[in-house]
Amino acid sequence: MRRERAGGDRCRDVSRRRALGGIAALGSLALAGCSSLPRLGGVDPEWRREFADASAASPLAVSAAHVLVGAQDKALYGLCLDDGETAFRYETGGPVEARPAASGDGGPFHVHSTDGDVYTVDAAGDLRWREEGLHERGTIASNGSLLARLDRHTGDVRGFDAESGARRFGRAVAGYRLTGLLDETFVFREAVSEDRTRLVALSTDDGRPLWRTDASEWYPGLAVDERLAVSVHESTVRAYDPRTGAVRWESTVDADSYRDPTLGPQVYLRNERSDSSDELIALDRRDGSVAWRHTAGYDIRQVTPANDAVFVGSRVDDPDGGILGRVDRFDSDGVRRWRTVTEAPDVEELHVSVDAVVVSGGRQAVVLDRASGGTRWSHEPESYSRLDISATDDRLYVSYLDDGAVARFGL
Repeated sequence: MRRERAGGDRCRDVSRRRALGGIAALGSLALAGCSSLPRLGGVDPEWRREFADASAASPLAVSAAHVLVGAQDKALYGLCLDDGETAFRYETGGPVEARPAASGDGGPFHVHSTDGDVYTVDAAGDLRWREEGLHERGTIASNGSLLARLDRHTGDVRGFDAESGARRFGRAVAGYRLTGLLDETFVFREAVSEDRTRLVALSTDDGRPLWRTDASEWYPGLAVDERLAVSVHESTVRAYDPRTGAVRWESTVDADSYRDPTLGPQVYLRNERSDSSDELIALDRRDGSVAWRHTAGYDIRQVTPANDAVFVGSRVDDPDGGILGRVDRFDSDGVRRWRTVTEAPDVEELHVSVDAVVVSGGRQAVVLDRASGGTRWSHEPESYSRLDISATDDRLYVSYLDDGAVARFGL
């Protein structure tokens, strides 16, 4: 393990595109009534950290005191939130491409390396434990005292005590994402055979089975929070108590097909229609009745709920050719507050903070005013690196995946 304390703040020259983006932002800000204007040419980061020996960086995670990011130089970095300086650096056995995870604000911190192993370090960067693996592709996620590791080659998920590394369970899952990880319960789709799946809930303390559904040939969409586990297959929506498996309600909704639902103040479904715009359907969490339904763009990519509204990212055709990302805001009663077609060519990520909405479209990030939908500013790196973003109430953190750099912006 090697420590670093040298910061890497650098500002780049303003490109023509950024200058044009800044001019456009001035007009949008006038519409939004914002009092603080970014200077012409967009905004500069509050700090930017580049990893000298790394040509690529991983997606990032933000804890209470650190930005966690892996790099091509075989290391996990913990960067100080205030200035981007290195709080700790831990070298693994291979380049890091997966998103790190934190168990609690002060750690421990976890990373999956392409050498196949999972490494867990403390806030000083000292190794706590290491779990060996065989495959370079892996995904990790944590919740409380549990770290879950998904091997995307074998389809196995394993649960570990985040502090000690003691193994709690191992099961075969269906799918490539770790979802359904609650404080006390882990609800997931289990692969029973090559063509049959079922929902299973385990205790996160010891892996003890809590409940399961009958195996079926269909592969349900699934979303889980502390109050509901909701599965969707074609027009059938079923809600379970996540701890007991008791069916709370079952509803039949007029729609063609769905992806995984999204849970917030309501249950949100995506109705994918091949001949017209996609539709967002909001269900009442108490009984599954349809509260409202509205169209968005032709391909709903992201659904991000907040307490008072839901934000929907979709695609629309650019009149000049290509694709643009669109964002709609619907209030809880279903009223469409605004819709904005952004400069971004897609909506791969959609974050909502106290007064901003941040859209990431691969190589571009766009910040919208939460109340009006007006564009505040946008950011596109000179290198056209792909971006991964994470937003808090007042800060935007960006990992430049193809540059090996991380930056922080004010919102």
